[in-house]
Amino acid sequence: MMRWFLAIVTFVFTGSVAATDMSVDQAMSRLLKDIKDVEVMRVPVPATPQRGVLTGKQTLPDTIRTGGTHRVRRGETLDMVIRKVAPNSPLQRDLLRKAFVRANPHAFRRNNPNWMYAGVVLRVPDIDDLRRVVFKDTPGSLKKNVSNEKAGWVRYP
Repeated sequence: MMRWFLAIVTFVFTGSVAATDMSVDQAMSRLLKDIKDVEVMRVPVPATPQRGVLTGKQTLPDTIRTGGTHRVRRGETLDMVIRKVAPNSPLQRDLLRKAFVRANPHAFRRNNPNWMYAGVVLRVPDIDDLRRVVFKDTPGSLKKNVSNEKAGWVRYP
């Protein structure tokens, strides 16, 4: 949006009419008109919700079977489980691995996705589990940074 704004401002002030010939009111009205034109060019949002799109009830795309479980067989890896549970997921595998580990700490030795126990029942992570992976729940570390805001300053003699 900022690039469009800068492009419009540049066009307004360097366009066919010089900025010195225009009054401030004319320039502002032209700028607002150009911004409205840019808003019209945006892609319209469909009125009916599509499959796999977040709506009032938040769900993951149809490619992920949430709310289910999976029993780990001997020799099975977490990536194999992810391919079975979310075969065409647009999400990155690393993000899904972290979500599985966080949703099932009992199934992984030392929270390592490469050390999964056989015979364990895995819970398929839902949207809240993925949010916790993406947006880390660390309010304590944020308070620590705020209370010690001058710690990173460089001191000169």
